[in-house]
Amino acid sequence: MAGTVRIKATPKNIDTAGKDFARACFEATSSCMESSQQEAERRAPYRTGRLSGENGGESSIHYDVSKGGNIITGTLSATSLNPTTGENYAQWLSEGTGIYGPHGKRITPKKPGGLLVWLIDGSPNPTTPAAWKDEREAGNVAYAKSTKGMEPNPFMEEGLEVGWEKAPAIFDSKAVEFNKVTT
Repeated sequence: MAGTVRIKATPKNIDTAGKDFARACFEATSSCMESSQQEAERRAPYRTGRLSGENGGESSIHYDVSKGGNIITGTLSATSLNPTTGENYAQWLSEGTGIYGPHGKRITPKKPGGLLVWLIDGSPNPTTPAAWKDEREAGNVAYAKSTKGMEPNPFMEEGLEVGWEKAPAIFDSKAVEFNKVTT
């Protein structure tokens, strides 16, 4: 999942045109994206800390700035993989799941008549039958025929917005006027 902001900038002063202008735009965009990354990490939901880099881990939220022609593009992305399934769960957190997500349907088991099973304490799913048995005996396992899902938490989009609220001051300090186009 990624949020992208494209910048079309013009020099306030013709003397700043050329390489200095391009460098100023690139630096200003990088500063905005760094602010966006920090805000997204602050707003990211916390359970295991893998997404925001809590618990001494590396953050799964990153930014990149690139230049193509006269457009500078900043991209904020989150790639945090579920250790059990290998899927990127950052997208689920941001978009929501079940009735709140893109499909708008309750979450049901893949097999008819089956049950959804998850740990209620929020720890990763056990990988062995014996570990599941221990969790069941401890009362940490929940069962359901279906679930509504989880409401979206647009932490990435909010991070971009907060970071880009700082853009006028950052770009002004570099003597650059800009227009933001969100894609």
